[in-house]
Amino acid sequence: MQHHLTLGPTKGGLRYHPDVTLGEVAALAMWMSWKCALAGLPYGGAKGGITCDPSKLSRNEIERITRRYTQEMIPFIGPQVDVMAPDVGTNEQTMAWMMDTYSMHIGHTVPSIVTGKPVGLGGSLGRREATGRGAAYLINRAADAIKLDLSKCTAVVQGFGNVGSITTYSLGRYGAKVIAVSDVQGGIYNAKGLDLLALEKYAAQNQSIVGFPGGGTHQQRGTAFVAMRYFGACRAGTANHGCQRRQNPMSHPRRGGERPDHAGRG
Repeated sequence: MQHHLTLGPTKGGLRYHPDVTLGEVAALAMWMSWKCALAGLPYGGAKGGITCDPSKLSRNEIERITRRYTQEMIPFIGPQVDVMAPDVGTNEQTMAWMMDTYSMHIGHTVPSIVTGKPVGLGGSLGRREATGRGAAYLINRAADAIKLDLSKCTAVVQGFGNVGSITTYSLGRYGAKVIAVSDVQGGIYNAKGLDLLALEKYAAQNQSIVGFPGGGTHQQRGTAFVAMRYFGACRAGTANHGCQRRQNPMSHPRRGGERPDHAGRG
């Protein structure tokens, strides 16, 4: 979906999720136009999506879906037309497959057809971590503006994918005590604070945070947490799903307009 091409080539992410709809993609494409315009970037807004559940597909199946999608999109994309990026359910590997498929059609390597590709293929260092770090940076700046000492705050992050995990670690480095996090399989809570270093290792080994021994309470999927002074929704636009009490003076949805069940997908 391409929303606005006046300022330059369109720019937006590609998502794989079972609940992707045309209306959602159209809205996100429009918001990309706004974001690029507000940031003064010479891009229009675009968005793409495939209705599928990548967690239930093999690597080969995801590759075939990606390459066929790219092949069908070739008349509508290009470095000066539409540049894609990873989003919910997609990653650097997805972008590598898209770049390769497009390049084979053109006849030479075209790294600029996508962003978010592996560094070895011309990607940018720190790109994968940039969104999560940016969210935490803005939280820190906002806390300074309202005279809030993050070292005296507790934090909850909904979503523990590429964005949520980096946001969590970054908040910890800013001094916040992260007491709860969640992903698509469930969540963990510890009022004394989570051991983020141990959590990072556990999540890498188990592909989920559920079962983390340092989490005192294991919540079911779709449950948010209570008694926090800061809430960060990474990939989710609403925060009250299953909540009983909220005391947070500051809330930071990493992306707007997305449902809580998207949290942790990317």
